[in-house]
Amino acid sequence: EEIISKILKQDDERLFAVAEGMRAGITEKEINELTAIDFFFLAKIRNIIRMEKLIEEKGLDVETITDAKKLGFSDRYLAAALRKSEKDIFD
Repeated sequence: EEIISKILKQDDERLFAVAEGMRAGITEKEINELTAIDFFFLAKIRNIIRMEKLIEEKGLDVETITDAKKLGFSDRYLAAALRKSEKDIFD
């Protein structure tokens, strides 16, 4: 209920609320019906969430880190997510 109200609010936090909703199990179709956000953009958000989960599962796997960087994940973000130093990620 709280997530839905955040998703409905048209502000600079909406993107984060949509991602939070997806992580909580709200479907792309439901979000589209609530917001009219195009499925193209919802799929892009879903890809980011999938990569977050993959990073959690695989850790410092070289292929996963490379793919994450291609999606725009920064060394700083990856280091924080993996509880490592930025140097560990860079190397």
